[in-house]
Amino acid sequence: MDAVSTSSSHPLTLSEEYHLPEYTIGLVFTLNTLVIVVLQMPIIHAVERFDTLQVIGLGAFLLCGGFALLPLASSLGPIGVTVLVWTLGEMLTTPLLEGFVAQRSSAESRGQYMGLFSSAFSMAFVLAPLGGTWVYEVWGYRTLWFLCGVLGVMLWASFSFLSVMVRKQQLREQQLARVR
Repeated sequence: MDAVSTSSSHPLTLSEEYHLPEYTIGLVFTLNTLVIVVLQMPIIHAVERFDTLQVIGLGAFLLCGGFALLPLASSLGPIGVTVLVWTLGEMLTTPLLEGFVAQRSSAESRGQYMGLFSSAFSMAFVLAPLGGTWVYEVWGYRTLWFLCGVLGVMLWASFSFLSVMVRKQQLREQQLARVR
């Protein structure tokens, strides 16, 4: 339940629950694309000085949180706000995750790590729409999107924990380097 579920469950919600025509749904997704084209690089440059994993965690929270806000929207304007929230999360998460994976791997194994990362990401593009539409059909759109919010909180906490663990590892490595 993340950005990849937008390829199925999000348009279903906009069509079936908000009764938006296809043209308007297309405009909603165009908003996502335009914001990414205009703001992606400035945002990435603005967050370079912060802890990468903390930023990824915040991005995951915003990504999932934007979807969790969808059941609270009542018209096109608030729906647009939810798109802006999850788009910001998407911009903070995806490129930084790729960079983190590449940075953490050794030069010899970087291709393997990036291949595994790409495979996992591709698998999400298959499984998330299946899972998202199943939850949508069985428990309804509100449950689907609120579960996204729960997932966002869990991801934020997980990336925060991972950040602490990585910093501890880096400190140990620095201490060992000084001893040698």
